[in-house]
Amino acid sequence: MVATRIGTVAAMPNKISKDVALVSVLLLLLSGLSLPAFGALVSQVDRQEISSGETLTLRVSLDQQVMFGEPDFSALETDFEIVSRNRQSRYSSNNGQTESYTHWVLTLIPRREGNLLIPSFSFKGEVSDALEIIVKKPSTSLSSDAQIFTETKLEKRSVYVQEQALLTLRLYTAVPLSDFSMSPLEVPNAQVIKLADNQYQKRIGRMDYIVVETRYAIFPEISGELILPGMRYSGVARMDYRRKRVALSSEEQVLTVKARPATATGGTWLPAQTFNVRDNWQVQPPQLTVGEPVTRTIVIEAKGLTAVQLPPLDVGADNSIKLYADQAQLEDSTEADGVRGRRVESMAIVPTEAGVLTLPEITLQWWDTTSDTPRSAVLPARTLTVLPGVNSAGANQPGPTVGMTTSGNSTTAENVATPHSTLVTLLLGSNIVLLILSAVMGLLWWRERTGSNAADNNPVPESGARASLKAMRQAGAAGDFAGLREAVIHWARQHWAEPGLHTLGQVARRADDPELKSLFDQLDTLLYEKQDGHGDAKAKVDFEAIIKRLEQAPKPSQTRNKPGLQALEPLYPQ
Repeated sequence: MVATRIGTVAAMPNKISKDVALVSVLLLLLSGLSLPAFGALVSQVDRQEISSGETLTLRVSLDQQVMFGEPDFSALETDFEIVSRNRQSRYSSNNGQTESYTHWVLTLIPRREGNLLIPSFSFKGEVSDALEIIVKKPSTSLSSDAQIFTETKLEKRSVYVQEQALLTLRLYTAVPLSDFSMSPLEVPNAQVIKLADNQYQKRIGRMDYIVVETRYAIFPEISGELILPGMRYSGVARMDYRRKRVALSSEEQVLTVKARPATATGGTWLPAQTFNVRDNWQVQPPQLTVGEPVTRTIVIEAKGLTAVQLPPLDVGADNSIKLYADQAQLEDSTEADGVRGRRVESMAIVPTEAGVLTLPEITLQWWDTTSDTPRSAVLPARTLTVLPGVNSAGANQPGPTVGMTTSGNSTTAENVATPHSTLVTLLLGSNIVLLILSAVMGLLWWRERTGSNAADNNPVPESGARASLKAMRQAGAAGDFAGLREAVIHWARQHWAEPGLHTLGQVARRADDPELKSLFDQLDTLLYEKQDGHGDAKAKVDFEAIIKRLEQAPKPSQTRNKPGLQALEPLYPQ
């Protein structure tokens, strides 16, 4: 309609002012209106896998306020019994921004076992997606006459050391409970992460129960038998018209923890369900130019491992590039089916030479806990072309002549200067250039002198390095291989003032010491052997030899110009 009106304005010039005014008023009125945003119809459930007799909560949402009517839910009754339903609706307006929605919440009980389908619904021109629900057979161990009881489920009775074990605890109550509490789960020699709390209804026989479900992920740190203690529940129950305090405990569980298998390869032990590594670049495809930084981000993701279990990457160093590494970002996400760990490493790559650059392949060995087999996650090698820098490209090529226009075989001079004015200009220009060069040379001389004095008067502090050497001796004498490794890395960061050092391999390369690398390889191997880390360290690794080699490592000034992984310098120095 607006387009038609504008066409009429163009055809009738004598009415332009009136029509423009009318259109302006209409636009102003329309801009002041806050029209509601209409969104899709969305179906969601609290669980997609349940047991027969358990309730399921279905929420159907529409992003607008609905005063009358609702979707037709009658198709649900083929596979589900609708226990209850209610509607929640809201509309609000604040500073011209409106928010409105309507939720229909239904409690369902499946009529049979198997793969059931919640159909799609249509309402006000919107259509929701269908959802598949898996209904399993109920557990045969559940009592059908007790009013309050517990259930404990361990997903796997046997796992590897540092592998995720899933534990589910359920409290069933057929009577109202108040003042409810449960003890925290504490497992010695294991890391415990709470995944989810859930509450739903379940019908067992002729009784309806409220189920309080709690799920945990457990990561054992040593091999052997791991005792998972029972959880203690307490509350006040209404029984026979009286209030009675009740307390009960869940069943204790025994988890068998296997040592790292001999067929596992790689330095870091990574038992996971899924594992992948990928990289992202600041620009796709990567475009490299000498002297210009480009950011490469490498992401490691694993299902069944925490972020701290994911190893730092050894991306290698090349003489034709400089690497500036950011601090790694560690992220954990928890869901009902376990933990997902994510490690993000970002680094700025600055090429120093033009030509072809090959970034080496990165391979991480991990153990597939689903198939019980070793696997590899590979980030393929990349071959990139590095273009010359802007200052070096065409530096020897003569520039265009100012004031000259060339066309075909003819040349026309414009504003040709006189010989006298040209001579004066050249003399002034040469004096300015000499003055600038003198100032630059003086500044460089002053910086070199003050820099050398600062280096002589302010040596690298050794107090932190000495403390790390002491920690190495203590950890080595106690057979604490993990503590020895951390002390070595901490010493290297202090000694060379490079916080970007994260692995023993990086320390060995920084020291340029093959014998030290051999000692570090032995230490890495011991970290993942069957023993629990408190044996005789001297019988396996000579930590005194490690300390001796580190004490002979070159000082920072002796390796200052070596290429390698460096800490990121501030973009805007003070």
